[in-house]
Amino acid sequence: MNTNRVLFVDDEPNILEAVKRTIKGPFEVVTALGGEAGMAEIDKGQPFAVVVSDLRMPVVDGVLLLRHVRERSPETVRMLLTGNADMEAAIAAVNDGQVFRFMTKPCPGSTMRGALIAALEQHRLVTSERVLLQQTLRGCIRALAEMISLVHPAVSAHTSRVRRLVVEIGTRMQADELWRIEVATMLAHLGWVTLPAETVAKLHVGADLAAHEATAVLKVPEVAAQLIANIPRLEEVQSILMYQNAGYDGVGSPVPSVIGERIPLGARLLRAATDYDMLESRGLSSSEALTVMQSKASQYDPNVLRIMNEIQQGTSISGVVRQIAIHEMQPGMVFAQDVLDTRGLLLVARGQEASQSLLTRLHEYQDPALQTMRVLVATPPGYSAQRRAA
Repeated sequence: MNTNRVLFVDDEPNILEAVKRTIKGPFEVVTALGGEAGMAEIDKGQPFAVVVSDLRMPVVDGVLLLRHVRERSPETVRMLLTGNADMEAAIAAVNDGQVFRFMTKPCPGSTMRGALIAALEQHRLVTSERVLLQQTLRGCIRALAEMISLVHPAVSAHTSRVRRLVVEIGTRMQADELWRIEVATMLAHLGWVTLPAETVAKLHVGADLAAHEATAVLKVPEVAAQLIANIPRLEEVQSILMYQNAGYDGVGSPVPSVIGERIPLGARLLRAATDYDMLESRGLSSSEALTVMQSKASQYDPNVLRIMNEIQQGTSISGVVRQIAIHEMQPGMVFAQDVLDTRGLLLVARGQEASQSLLTRLHEYQDPALQTMRVLVATPPGYSAQRRAA
């Protein structure tokens, strides 16, 4: 992304020509004649760091345009320029378009350049925070999940399977801030590490739980939410974790009045994907698992169930399955079966994604049988392209 792209929108051609002549330096200037043309530029999908719009324009005025910019490109910094000292319109623009600066015509070139530099710095701060949250935080959580996989392979495998399904559903639903949902999914089952090993083993195979075990499992969302309670800017992730056991009908919701679409989308995805995986762990096929969920349709977001049916009827969630030797596995492949050592100890659980550290551990594991063992693995859709890109 070119972070210096600036869009100027005005219904007076001479104003736009003057902008092209006077605004030099680190800016890539694009102009649009009128609000409709400005919307068209935004809708092309090539992001702008800053949009400067005139207020008074026919058909689509500056307030409507900047509201459109905020909805389509929330990180773009928005500025308003007008020759009318209209306070009411200015207030509307600030409220609806969340305007960074409000300036009046005529605006000297030096004043405009100073405002643009400030706007570019604001854009840099906003995007840097997003990158920090998306990449740094997600990377840290991946590292934590990888550590968990070395001591609790069943927990890690369950999380991997649920995460892949949640991301696929969320992508098809064009969910906003999908990275937050993915982070919540990666954290959701870390609370399982507080459960006794026997309880985790029962969950892995779908065995019935004793009353005290079921109570402990119900507390997992609270444990997961507590893990990030003191991390700033993760309020949405925490909300997803708190509502992950809530049914679409409100049963199990921590706040009784929060039901249906008032439940965070991430929580609705997580609830459906988790239940689906648990049903498959009990030996049901994907179609049988979905049939059971359809019989309890009030518990799930109908759009989520619809997309899960589309996935099941189309491309396999697991991708192409084949048998290879363990030493031939590459990071990103997914184990399609449990891997046990000669003593019957679970080393890798079905559905766990192979990381470099996990493969290194298997290669160095003191069990000769592993060196010749062949296992079923899945290469998820898009795996080859991802490997080439890496």
